[in-house]
Amino acid sequence: MKEPKEQHYVPKFYLKFFATDNNKKEIAFYNLVNKKFFIHAPIKSQAKVKTLYGDDGVMENWLSGIEATTARILQGIIEKEELPDIHSEASLSMLHYILIQHSRTLQRAQELNDQMNQMASRINAKIPSPQVFRNTPIALSEVVEIANDTLPLLAYLSFVLIKNETTVPFITSDVPVVLYNHLMEEKKSPTFGDAWAFKGLQVFLPLSPKLTIHWYDPSVYKIGGKKLRELIRLTRYEDLFSLNSLQYMNCHEQLFFNRDFKEAELNKLINKYHRLRSSIKLPTFETASFTFVAGHDKRMGFRPSFIHLSKNGKDFKLGGRFVHFRHPSFDAIRQATRGRP
Repeated sequence: MKEPKEQHYVPKFYLKFFATDNNKKEIAFYNLVNKKFFIHAPIKSQAKVKTLYGDDGVMENWLSGIEATTARILQGIIEKEELPDIHSEASLSMLHYILIQHSRTLQRAQELNDQMNQMASRINAKIPSPQVFRNTPIALSEVVEIANDTLPLLAYLSFVLIKNETTVPFITSDVPVVLYNHLMEEKKSPTFGDAWAFKGLQVFLPLSPKLTIHWYDPSVYKIGGKKLRELIRLTRYEDLFSLNSLQYMNCHEQLFFNRDFKEAELNKLINKYHRLRSSIKLPTFETASFTFVAGHDKRMGFRPSFIHLSKNGKDFKLGGRFVHFRHPSFDAIRQATRGRP
């Protein structure tokens, strides 16, 4: 019988950007389950599971093609400390990568299954015959295929490169692509708004200990100066801590970093956010004829000094809606993809 193959859900090329050695073979990490801090661990052994995408190799080969393209683009950004033109093919490739990377983690599959479980329980409780809706676990390959259909929902985003000029490095995790929504948090929306089509979306991807890429909704945020591709120089420790806290709050089981990230710095994150992380829930909204289960609500008061609401953002009103699209065209796209996440 053929031995099941181990497949990565965070690619090796990405983890190498945070390597602890010159040969790019080792990385440091902290495991939140066993609460252990490791200084030297082989990159090839991290963030992988047996037969994650099936055993026929189709999904794995497709992902490998995306990774090869993205690796070249991200390496170029690290070397030049400059983003590609936002309308370029390279920019579109990066959007495709963050969409797929966000969908291919174990945490994302678990979250969607939790949503389905909770939805089924709510619906079954309302109808006479129990267990009409049964939950069938979603395979991770299905999650990736569904996400791939939603690429048009990443339109109408701008991006900036953030350069870390503090003495503490950026960290990453087994869920490196983090979605946030300061607008919806500020407006006290019942839904967090960390979905691709939402107004006010913010996306963060640590690129190395010194660089992070930030995509954002330019209709409601002001970031840095007037130039679209401007480099944001991060000099405040408080801002660095805020960005690293996104990784701690959103990771599944592991945080990754280079040798310059000290255990004392990790303990600061744990001490501040452990209780909040432990209290994350799936919010449910119901009316007489409507049940809606949102994603995990991870509001944490994220407000770095270089991100501000624009006048449009300050003036925005929630009204009585649960969902606020970033652009009117997204409604038709969502209907075409049958409301897929």
